[in-house]
Amino acid sequence: MSTWGSRARTRMAGGSLKSAQQEPRHWSAAEDIPGWGDGNLKYRALDVGSDGRGVAVEAFVGEKIVGDVLAFPLPVERLHVECQALVQDLYDAGHGPEGPLEDAPLYEVRSSGLHPGRRGEHIGRRLYKLVIGRLRQRARGGFYFINNECGTDMTSDDAGRVWESIARRYPSRDAVESSSWNVMYALWIGRKRVRLAEIAQSP
Repeated sequence: MSTWGSRARTRMAGGSLKSAQQEPRHWSAAEDIPGWGDGNLKYRALDVGSDGRGVAVEAFVGEKIVGDVLAFPLPVERLHVECQALVQDLYDAGHGPEGPLEDAPLYEVRSSGLHPGRRGEHIGRRLYKLVIGRLRQRARGGFYFINNECGTDMTSDDAGRVWESIARRYPSRDAVESSSWNVMYALWIGRKRVRLAEIAQSP
């Protein structure tokens, strides 16, 4: 980890430095979310990317960002063949849109990070839950949610543990990627009305 507190910092956990730097942020679209923790920790959700179709959630204290997760839409044809099979298996089991598979939005966690000094406070897991909540507000009919290993990059061990945890909460499929031996995760996040403030305050 390096240079936390700056918006131009090295990425960790979920994605690569290159992919994160290429996605400009639309700060005017930020939405503050009531905080949780030590009283100073707060969260905000942002629309990101050149077209604003990506989603980011940040945890911050004052002006210092201590953690974030960024997710972007990804065409299913860009998935590893093994991950396409995971998504297809979810769909065949009834976890997907009412129409054709290609009608369902699919989002990849492109990047994530957490300051080492804030580990053990459940911030990382809460950031993922907030990203899911934000995407639910956008894709009201449901969406597929995948990790980097399934799409364009690699997932770190730290992020992998978070994925293992959230995969228990939703219909999911996982498999070991044949070249890296890391775990690919594909989840179906169904329709549900959500309030980000309630997620931010949950354990």
